[in-house]
Amino acid sequence: MKDCWILQEQPAGHEDDTAEIVDIAETLKTAIRFGKVADNAKSVEIEESWKEDSYETRGNRNKLIQVFLNLIQNSLQSMPDGGIYSFQ
Repeated sequence: MKDCWILQEQPAGHEDDTAEIVDIAETLKTAIRFGKVADNAKSVEIEESWKEDSYETRGNRNKLIQVFLNLIQNSLQSMPDGGIYSFQ
């Protein structure tokens, strides 16, 4: 869980806006790992199917993980009776 620190609250005035080349699929996979441990994820089956192509962008990897994780959490909350969440 080397990436766990990204979810910690940062001290006031701290902004890590370092832009770098980010692999979108790897960043999303990291967010999915965090999302799978949420209580509301237990009744949802998470399917993953990845293409071998690499999609990159320039940005802050940690912030992108937080954005993806927020979207995953919102989606999981919208499925209180369970379901299938598919990433492709």
